[in-house]
Amino acid sequence: MSDLIDFDKLKSLVKDAVKTTFTNLQGIHQPDELLGYALCTDDSVMTLYHVVMTQQWLSQDDNTEFEFSPVEWDLSDRDVHFKGVATLLAARLELEDAKLYENYLEEIINPTFNAFVLALLELRQEGVFAKNVFLSVLSTDPSEHMLELESAANRKLNSAELLNRFNDWHARFG
Repeated sequence: MSDLIDFDKLKSLVKDAVKTTFTNLQGIHQPDELLGYALCTDDSVMTLYHVVMTQQWLSQDDNTEFEFSPVEWDLSDRDVHFKGVATLLAARLELEDAKLYENYLEEIINPTFNAFVLALLELRQEGVFAKNVFLSVLSTDPSEHMLELESAANRKLNSAELLNRFNDWHARFG
């Protein structure tokens, strides 16, 4: 395990930020149903922001081709709720610069990405997200490794029904 970051603290900060932003967005977009929530990062997992998808957005301008493409979603709450996450990730970068890591993926990338996934998974299990809300964690410009992490996250975070819809969408638009 890396000495760069407290992954439990990271997960907790992400979870708090997600819960706050999702709750805020539910209030703004009612009665419009929120259908998707995604955490977007980069291949070094040094940044994190969120986006959501609503039924109204999906229905307008034939956005159905972007239903499972979070990088195309354009709704979000203020990123100020992720400030603690950004601070922790920035502190990680300072420490990271001072030390070379032979197992960078195993010690840094994977556990950081996993903390993001676990935050969403716990919120799903706590009932914050309805079963029909598509959840995703992804890199905005992914390497093969990040695509593998995203795929595994999709399987962990979503029901078989949502995954089937995602696979159908991917076959059509992906």
